[in-house]
Amino acid sequence: MNKKSIEGFGKRLKAVRKSLGHKQKEFAKRLNISVTTLSDIETGKSHPRFNFFVNIAYEYKINLYYLLFGEGEMFYNPRQEGDETVVEDFLASIDSTDEREFFKCFLNSRLVRYHSLNNFREYYLEKEKQIKQDMKKTLK
Repeated sequence: MNKKSIEGFGKRLKAVRKSLGHKQKEFAKRLNISVTTLSDIETGKSHPRFNFFVNIAYEYKINLYYLLFGEGEMFYNPRQEGDETVVEDFLASIDSTDEREFFKCFLNSRLVRYHSLNNFREYYLEKEKQIKQDMKKTLK
């Protein structure tokens, strides 16, 4: 990220925190970072690490596209009442109860999410332009 986008990121992060009604201490604790680190990110003095993104997306359902680029809704609500998700459809398609439970545990694993997001980050860096175009189409 360049200096300008980091400052914008920090302002958006602070806006998210305030919209949740959290003080820096509480927000930092739930994200497993220090208050100093949070302050430095909000003021653009430092870059967030990858685990920060995993934690904030998991803990608060933040729309990472909004946080990174300032576009879209602040919070991500992937599921409306009555909607089926891709994961639920996948799980429902498995006949064996044991296999269904295995995949449920697998898909809910923080380790799996971490590695999936890490792989996505690497892919994103390679295909950033195309991904941004696709995301903009989706958000319209």
